[in-house]
Amino acid sequence: MLFLWEKRSEYEKNNFQINRSPNTLYLTFADNSEKRVEVVNLQGRVLSSQSFSAKTRSVDISNLTRGVFVLRVFEGSGVGVVRCVRE
Repeated sequence: MLFLWEKRSEYEKNNFQINRSPNTLYLTFADNSEKRVEVVNLQGRVLSSQSFSAKTRSVDISNLTRGVFVLRVFEGSGVGVVRCVRE
């Protein structure tokens, strides 16, 4: 099961939403601008990276082991960071 910590910056609250299932994160954005999403472990290693320019995107997390990881969203000059726990 995946839990997201709900402490989010104003950038995150205004520019994207995250919904989840046990194996997938579903991201919804305010517009179709160019974006990059990274899943990073606590050692700073990028586990996956996707670039796209759509309003919605799914991120498969089924291959992640249990533990804490970070979802980083880059859009224009903004960066959103969400800490996640996979149990």
